[in-house]
Amino acid sequence: MSTLHRKTLLLTVLGLGALCWAALPGDPVPAPEVAAAPVSDYRVSGPFTHDNLTVFLLHGPDTLPPRPILTLDEALAKNSFVVHETGTVNTLTVENLSADDDVLIQPGDIVKGGRQDRLIAAAVLVPAKSGQIAVPSFCVEAGRWTQRGNEVVSRFAGNSACIAGKDLKTAALVDGQQAAVWESVTKLQAKLSENVGKPVANPQSPTSLQLALEDAAVADKLASYERELGSVLRGSRRVVGFVIAVNGKVTGAEVFGSSAVLAKAWPKALRSAAVEALAERSERPFAPCKSEAVTAFLADAEKGQREQVADPQTPRELNRVALFTDGTNPIPAQNLQTHALVDVGVLVNRSNPVRPATPATVQPAPVQVNRLQGTRAVLVESRGRANPAMVVHRSYIAK
Repeated sequence: MSTLHRKTLLLTVLGLGALCWAALPGDPVPAPEVAAAPVSDYRVSGPFTHDNLTVFLLHGPDTLPPRPILTLDEALAKNSFVVHETGTVNTLTVENLSADDDVLIQPGDIVKGGRQDRLIAAAVLVPAKSGQIAVPSFCVEAGRWTQRGNEVVSRFAGNSACIAGKDLKTAALVDGQQAAVWESVTKLQAKLSENVGKPVANPQSPTSLQLALEDAAVADKLASYERELGSVLRGSRRVVGFVIAVNGKVTGAEVFGSSAVLAKAWPKALRSAAVEALAERSERPFAPCKSEAVTAFLADAEKGQREQVADPQTPRELNRVALFTDGTNPIPAQNLQTHALVDVGVLVNRSNPVRPATPATVQPAPVQVNRLQGTRAVLVESRGRANPAMVVHRSYIAK
């Protein structure tokens, strides 16, 4: 690519990016004074251990109203929920078609299809008959921007997995860095390949995290974790969350708005924990994790400085993105160094430019996301926008 050509492309992208500039999902703004529930509100039980994965349960009060709530995978299976492809990497729109059921999106839910597989980067409780709502997203399949197989390019049909591992969660939910998300996906695929004894990248789309998690060898290894830990919620009362430790060290925790929602979300949440454990598995011995470490981990995050995260109201790309060289094929992410690099608002497709969704038809998500930065952990918390006292979800991520 000539110097003149690079400059022309760069100026074109910068001009288009200025038209749809919006606050980044990671930009902090002043937060209202709403205190997080203290760690003492949770009673810890466990541990429950299989191989290098340990689970502790968190018991506490429900914080969501007693309404029917579906998980994202349930709602998509019922065809009562749509995740729309917007044509921009870092914003999707979702629409709840149900007249009765609210739908909970877990932070890090992976949606399969569209122009490329994405993760949804916030916990959102989507009300019945919601209309289109903007949600922040990140690509977990670098390079593809066309239809894959028989999938529908305008929407996402499946949600069978959540992202796994503290590095990937930090990149998406805390730092909001697309390049770091891609890097973390590549590292996770490499670790899984090493521990299952074969490449897990799918030839149909080698960069797809979703397809890697569907690999038969990965599923076979995960089965033992799921079999041994799948029933830990049974017989336990008021379980609203869980903490995981991998190789004896606490790496994260998830707290849901009600015990009923956690019970529905548990199979997918456990699979995410098992993926992390499989990726980090080694033959080195480790000391068992104790409940005191769990309490200290949660308390550290909750003592952190609170900041409110800005809303992704207008579709906008984040970080460095590939320029399109023709109407169909983007420059692969791994070759970005050899091409013009930009930090702007849109992907450029010279024959058919991507157009953002019309802002007037899309509403902001009905949650407010707060972050608390502790010394050893980060707490990412979604609360109701209209009712800040209503905690939708909490994610604790080890640093």
